[in-house]
Amino acid sequence: MKKLNLFLGLAAISMVLFFNSCSSDEDAQGPGLELISDAEVTTAANSSITIQWKAYAGDANLEFFTITEGNSPITGWDEFEIPTSQNENFPSTATVQIGEANTTFTLTVTDKDGLKESKTVTVTVEAGLAAKGSKTLGAGGNKTLGSYYSVSANTVYLTADLTAVIASKVDFVFDADASTATFKSPIASANDFVKKSGRVTKYKKATFAFATATESDLNAVTPTAESITVSANDVVVFVNNDNVKGVFEVSALTVAANGSVTIDIKVKQ
Repeated sequence: MKKLNLFLGLAAISMVLFFNSCSSDEDAQGPGLELISDAEVTTAANSSITIQWKAYAGDANLEFFTITEGNSPITGWDEFEIPTSQNENFPSTATVQIGEANTTFTLTVTDKDGLKESKTVTVTVEAGLAAKGSKTLGAGGNKTLGSYYSVSANTVYLTADLTAVIASKVDFVFDADASTATFKSPIASANDFVKKSGRVTKYKKATFAFATATESDLNAVTPTAESITVSANDVVVFVNNDNVKGVFEVSALTVAANGSVTIDIKVKQ
């Protein structure tokens, strides 16, 4: 009987030790990882973004930090060995290059017990602006240059060209006098064909650089004026009657009754 009691006692102790061991394994605290920068980013093609994070230790010290794009590690971050001085708390940043396609970056921290924690950063690449090229328009008194521009046709029309059909495509009306140069909405045109089209274009000057303009730049500007006075080098955002939004820069300007303007144009795709 004593032997049986001893056996049962040892068995009970073994079971307690076993379950305590299992509980210890199950309750092991792995590393933590927090994104400080945004988890979803929209940016221009062929640009770069900076990812910021904070990793911290659980039960074991931190060991490696890895950043991958898809299945490929980022140079310098392929199992980067976390310095001993930061193996309990590792805040850092990485600047990564963005191509022309949407992509995802995965950040993973690993501790000395092999436990891991990961976060992802999803990057959406903006569609680039479509360049319409350079167009020259003439004021009302200019006999050789047209005053009417169509975004859809990407064409400047002379007054003699205008018909009801062509007028239904016009987006910009340009005019000038001895002191000012103005872009008007078609509905404000002195030409009956263009005015009766009922088309409205709205304008607003912008402060961003035309050469590097992005879709986000355009989205941040809301055109409200149906007429706008321009000067050389002005950058103007517009939205036409078809809800096509774009931007033009005044690259050359002659202010006179027979003057002219040259603009470079881009539109959202």
